[in-house]
Amino acid sequence: MQDEHLSIFSVSQSFLPYIGGLARYVDALGKQFVKRGHQFQVAHFKTPQTDVIDFSGGIEIIRINVPKLGDETLSKYMQFKELVLKITHAEKTDDTSGYEEYLEVNAKIAADVADAYKYKPFDILNVHDFQTLPIGGMLKDAYGINVPMVFTWHVPFIAEIPQFWKDFFIKNMDRYDRVIFSIPEYSEAAIKCGLRADKICTLPPFLDTEGYLPQEPNKERAKYSIAQNDFLVACVSRMDPRKGQEILIDALDIIINKEKRTTVKCLFVGNGSFSKELLKKERSARVQILMDTVEAKGLQNNIFFTGKVEDSELYSVYQDCDVAVQPSLHEGFGLTVTEAMVFGKPVIGSNVGGIPIQIEDGVNGYLFEKGNVRELAQKLMNAMDEPQRRKEMGEKGKETVKNKFSSEMGYEQYIRIYREILQKRNPQPEQTEGT
Repeated sequence: MQDEHLSIFSVSQSFLPYIGGLARYVDALGKQFVKRGHQFQVAHFKTPQTDVIDFSGGIEIIRINVPKLGDETLSKYMQFKELVLKITHAEKTDDTSGYEEYLEVNAKIAADVADAYKYKPFDILNVHDFQTLPIGGMLKDAYGINVPMVFTWHVPFIAEIPQFWKDFFIKNMDRYDRVIFSIPEYSEAAIKCGLRADKICTLPPFLDTEGYLPQEPNKERAKYSIAQNDFLVACVSRMDPRKGQEILIDALDIIINKEKRTTVKCLFVGNGSFSKELLKKERSARVQILMDTVEAKGLQNNIFFTGKVEDSELYSVYQDCDVAVQPSLHEGFGLTVTEAMVFGKPVIGSNVGGIPIQIEDGVNGYLFEKGNVRELAQKLMNAMDEPQRRKEMGEKGKETVKNKFSSEMGYEQYIRIYREILQKRNPQPEQTEGT
């Protein structure tokens, strides 16, 4: 069993070339499996700009033409998706609009996965995140496919949710052999909601650290006319109110306008979600709101919005910045924290979700109470005033990634989970002495 190469089929809403925490996670995992001789396929939603099949990155990608279901169905699916995000981020709602369309989209995914299995059977199905949660049960019920199935949950999970949502989550999760959560808090909440403890694994996300390549120094600084001796803050995140960008803008307002530290600059990197790509929308209204806030505070010469960037430009941002900030009000794990540490940068993050698992306060960065603008401003000024300590924190951050969040470690944990399920499904006969 240990030497047997496996065929893994992963499903997610988004994947390359649309970069986000989930895409990087699955890509890092896939590269490790391919590197060791396993087969690794990823199925995700097709956008108008992408091909149906893609082998260019070393991982076989199958893109499912979900948009052909129509804009109305897709919009209602997205509406239900937003409801799930509200529930998992402790925002109350009794609405369940879009539920039928959500199931319709998942039925389309399940049908395409079933076709892929018929063409080339796989050993393990790994479904990623709530957008595609129902397909495990659909594959069993509609197509009789009963391969070992793993579900990986990537957003927060809380116990204090209405009964409809508890039933929805647990009923669907129970169709899988294992359910993976990123931190113990979410695993414990799932148990309180009724998911059996023996189904649950707790596994932090990880990165392919070898993929983060050094870039030309000061390239991003030059692009935005930021001097080499300016203190540069980077905030890399999806433009979403839950990510708390306003908290950082307000903290920078204190530092620049009240404390008169005018050489502080900040790059906000990111745009809207993958959902907007599916619906062919341009820059999100969220970005415009933030830009208007910056202008109202007179910070347009200090704060810049890059929008969506290619990997090389993202790496340049990490390389050129002095410190990275993740000011989330809610967070699943926060892989951008790990990314900044790969480049040896200290990170200042709010104490929510998986961020405290990554940041050890005062060692590889600073933690602050979520939403506390003044505390964030003070931590930023502390970082500004202690360049040697920033350097030491950055080195500690590199060690943190190497010891806790590398894709090599992620692979070892996943392959163990996969093999345990296969062994349980197909126990090997015990060998007696002399055989």
